[in-house]
Amino acid sequence: MAGIRVIHQSGRPMTAVECIGRNLMRGVDIIPGVYGVGLICMMCNKQNRRLGDFVAGTIVVHDKTQESVAPSWGHPAATQPAQPELRKLAPDDLVLIETYLNRRFDVDAVVRATTAQRIVAMVTQKTGMTKPPEQRDDDFLETIARQLRDTASFR
Repeated sequence: MAGIRVIHQSGRPMTAVECIGRNLMRGVDIIPGVYGVGLICMMCNKQNRRLGDFVAGTIVVHDKTQESVAPSWGHPAATQPAQPELRKLAPDDLVLIETYLNRRFDVDAVVRATTAQRIVAMVTQKTGMTKPPEQRDDDFLETIARQLRDTASFR
């Protein structure tokens, strides 16, 4: 009803042991009343996790219906038609590119740059396309993803 759910940090569902451990910590979170320790713990970390989340290795996420999930990459849609070389990419390649684009701001800048370079290298190797030197890796991947998504075979 609240549109949230608890999952493990890795993205998998919680196990029974993790659920029990998380809920046992609720007693500590309540001290000294009205979730005092839990509120302080939540204010002291970036992900607003309470003690039970640290013990169980879990996070609370907003649960969205599949229809409401859409990539928002921050740039207007590309107006150029899809390039025929992109037919050499598989649906799994599109999943990889979109997963990177959706999670890139959640990782360290060095990891982000390295990952983008590796994905761009994979795309250029499979398609034979070259990335313009003045274009950022992220912009190149966004263009590729949009063109792939616009083709009928990837809808």
